[in-house]
Amino acid sequence: MALLDRYLTAVAFWLPAKEGADVTAELRDDIQSDIEARETTLGRVLTEAELEAILTRLGHPMRVAERYLPQRSLIGPALLPVYRTGLTVLGSVAGVWLLVIAAVAAVEPAWASGDRVAGALNQLVTLALIAFAVLTLVFAMAERWTARAGTAWTAASLSSHPDPRRVSRLGVTFELVFGLAVLVVLADIGPVSASWTLGDKAIIDWTPVIPALYWATVAVMAASVAMSLTNLTRPRWTIQRLGLQMAIDSTTLVVVLLLMPLPALSVTPLAADPDTVARLTTIVNATWVLSLAAIAGVLVLALFESYRRLAPPPRPRR
Repeated sequence: MALLDRYLTAVAFWLPAKEGADVTAELRDDIQSDIEARETTLGRVLTEAELEAILTRLGHPMRVAERYLPQRSLIGPALLPVYRTGLTVLGSVAGVWLLVIAAVAAVEPAWASGDRVAGALNQLVTLALIAFAVLTLVFAMAERWTARAGTAWTAASLSSHPDPRRVSRLGVTFELVFGLAVLVVLADIGPVSASWTLGDKAIIDWTPVIPALYWATVAVMAASVAMSLTNLTRPRWTIQRLGLQMAIDSTTLVVVLLLMPLPALSVTPLAADPDTVARLTTIVNATWVLSLAAIAGVLVLALFESYRRLAPPPRPRR
């Protein structure tokens, strides 16, 4: 009955801890009764294929769990806790962002002069609204996608597909190293402009990033590093951590898209040839945009992979 145990475990994953044990116990009794009745009729023990057929008729574990949860509309009850976790993360990032703006304004009165605080708050509101819209959209799409996947689901997929809850330590290690490297670079650049002098040839200026956008980048990268450390110590996804990861990836995607139009570097020629400097500046800024576009593509794939973990693709019917 290993297949039955895996099925009940998959159902319990989508249920609150307090209800999971009672629901799975009830399901086990019902399924066992069905199995015994079938075996009595046939006069023999059921084969693996016959047990798969019984579980397949019951339906996808997520859809079975939904029968014991309050019903919703746009986002189903199974995905709703993940969505709420994502909103909590977004709210926390926005709160930290406000504290940072207030701290910078208090420490650097010159920065707070003029319309800079208003501009930073405007960026905060814009980013928060976009992140909220993106997160809601992707969860609504995930709800529709999992519903379609559930109609074609078979119990055989529990044994034919690798465990979707397992965390790849190699991938997490790469994410951790990348996140730490980005944080080191951000710490070196700072929220204001940075300049480097190439002898007497030219001056390289890092284009000042809007402080609020800078701190948003720092916040999402710090959250990503914390998630990577958690996954290294506990290499198995839970529904709460999936929600956190999807919120982090969605927010990071919004930040990357907002950074793409900003030129990375400007070079002021001193003794260097101005035409050569202009060409190099164009190449560097084009590389900046392409790198951000590649990161955006990776984030989209990461979001899609999170959806696959929520509802693994069905096994093709024979």
